Amino acid sequence: MGAGKVISRFALSSTGFLVGCVAVVWLIVSSLDRYAVPYTYTALDMATTMAERISFVAALPPPPDTQRVIMLGDSTVIQAAGGRALPEQLHEELLRLRPQAVEVQHLADFGISAFEYYAFAEKLTRTHPGVVVLAFNPRAFFDGWRSQWSRKEAYGWIEATRLPEVISKPLHWFGMTLDQLLFYKLAVATGCNRLWRMMRAEQVRTGDGLERFRKWAQTQAPQWLGGRGTALPIPAAGFTDNTNTRLNKEALTERYIDPLRHISADHPVFELFGSFLRILRADGIPVVAYIVPVDVEHMRRMGVEDLHLLERAGSLACTIVRDHGSACLDLHDALPDAAFSDAFGHYHAGPDMNGIGLIARRLAPEVSRALDQRVEALAGHP
Repeated sequence: MGAGKVISRFALSSTGFLVGCVAVVWLIVSSLDRYAVPYTYTALDMATTMAERISFVAALPPPPDTQRVIMLGDSTVIQAAGGRALPEQLHEELLRLRPQAVEVQHLADFGISAFEYYAFAEKLTRTHPGVVVLAFNPRAFFDGWRSQWSRKEAYGWIEATRLPEVISKPLHWFGMTLDQLLFYKLAVATGCNRLWRMMRAEQVRTGDGLERFRKWAQTQAPQWLGGRGTALPIPAAGFTDNTNTRLNKEALTERYIDPLRHISADHPVFELFGSFLRILRADGIPVVAYIVPVDVEHMRRMGVEDLHLLERAGSLACTIVRDHGSACLDLHDALPDAAFSDAFGHYHAGPDMNGIGLIARRLAPEVSRALDQRVEALAGHP
């Protein structure tokens, strides 16, 4: 057979394969609405929504003679079991401490960390903060957190002038490549982020549709599909019992201890954390950072070893904060086991046990002092 015929057959078979793939994808996508496959909140949705929220807060300065506190952090800031979340309770504590009017706005989201806030840094400085309260969660070092929660798309909203600096950062640790960074920035800069968001939503719906189909097919032919993994696997957590409210020793060690064994002050998480603080400091914005409480009491009960690594991680983070002229509270072991509402580090806020209230009372004096310092600094530099 001549080389020309081989190439021709290969081209035809490749073309047929591609056409087949396109046809299958078209059939799946066209069936999404028919079978009511819902839209899923994607990482790009989060990035877009965060950019919009920041712009909204920036466009509304606080009322005259009112100081604004901006709270940043993950779901531990905004999730509350049986009561009010941390921003509301911190506001209440500040009103008790201060005669001046104060408001608390949060720009927190699920799984967000310094990785995303570094991308929005300049925009956050325009939200008129008297003080920024910043939660630092030790779980940010966990691979599962990074793979599930990192929103690389947030870098589409960085200031163009920051690109040389951003490119020099260890973004590879978070799974982002240079071509992704440039594509994200180009998509937003050209106004194509709406189209990008729509395409991403359909992509995720397609994955969800495939998973539904897989489950249906497994019920029809378990002898062929039984025992195979899911198309969109979710890591199983190890619980202590059927209530799923506490993790076992292995899961606790995997999530909280193992990721901290070899960290140092130059770890990528710390580097972006420090870079974000540097931008806030350059704008004269004081920060009160705190290490997010974790269930150390339960870890001890489960026999988890090397708990000193949590204290070391908190010490490293607080050293970075203080080196940037701000305050830091290490609250990693500040709450009893009874204050935690679930296995993933969220807190009760009810009348019987208000773990969030305990955090608010620890934060409020530091935040109040930082607000006073901000007023004094502004008075000295009209």
